Amino acid sequence: MKKTVSLLITVVLLSLFLGCSKGDQAEVTPIDLVPEKSNMIGYLDLARILEDEDFAGFYQAIPKEDAEVPSTLDEALAMLGGDLEEALLFGDISDMSGGGSISDLAEGGELPDVSATEGYFGIIVKGTFEEDGLISTIASATGEYLETIAYNDHTLYTDSSEESAIAFLGKDAFIIGSMQSVEDVISVWEGEQSAISGKLLDNYNNLGDVLFKLAIVLPPDLIEESLPESSGEEMPIDLSVFGDIEVIALTMDKQGESLPFALELCFSNSESAEDVKGTLSFFTGLLSAEGMGEVPEEAQALLESLDIILSDSCVEITLELTTSMLDDLTGDLGEIGL
Repeated sequence: MKKTVSLLITVVLLSLFLGCSKGDQAEVTPIDLVPEKSNMIGYLDLARILEDEDFAGFYQAIPKEDAEVPSTLDEALAMLGGDLEEALLFGDISDMSGGGSISDLAEGGELPDVSATEGYFGIIVKGTFEEDGLISTIASATGEYLETIAYNDHTLYTDSSEESAIAFLGKDAFIIGSMQSVEDVISVWEGEQSAISGKLLDNYNNLGDVLFKLAIVLPPDLIEESLPESSGEEMPIDLSVFGDIEVIALTMDKQGESLPFALELCFSNSESAEDVKGTLSFFTGLLSAEGMGEVPEEAQALLESLDIILSDSCVEITLELTTSMLDDLTGDLGEIGL
């Protein structure tokens, strides 16, 4: 599965820089192709990112140990060319497993191994692509030959494990993900399967037009079953108050030098929302309190911009990041060799 994750990361990065259209076929609207099995949808406005000078600066500041990696975003674009619009991530979080539950973490265990995650997930990338050129570049970058298999009159490109695949849709998009998710997107494209609708789609659409957004409708009892039975001495905060979460919504935008961030947690009842609001307020207040040690200036600025708002059965956490904060972060990464 590590090959699958590596392939996913490689193809999305490469797709940022590859161009040329693929003939006279129908245009793709990614949200209309998300299979109904999904309980998670995420969106990234790639066109805005590629056009923004600040993001180009962040890219340049990130340490690059490999000499073959372009040092600036302009160099990467000049080398490969491209025209990209958006990326849509979807999946079924109840069908993903990687160990390292919240309960394990509370007892001193390790964080989950993301590379070991198995399940149902995919990314639909919209732009203009030359199929042969993209596949050749991916094969060259990964050092692995991509085989082809047929599904529903579509060509799927996959490695020897056949755990993941890539398929082109219409004239301006491709899907990459686990084999089942790719096949399901093609089935939706062909009208043989229904696209996402209802609560998840409504929550996603309500997040508006932003740089990044993510909506998750949690399967019943998923959070509650992974929480520790009691907080114990090692966990001073009672995490059980989070057990009734039904919907998670996350957004980040860019307005000049400001990067507003918002996280909304919606619960099955207003009492749980009120308990969580109180818990979060206590925790942030504890971090800001005197006697807790010296708080770095950047962290103090974040705490001062953080706001926790209770609205019926939902809790919204807002944070005002700035481009200078991200500059400091990328600089810190360079100092520690990341």
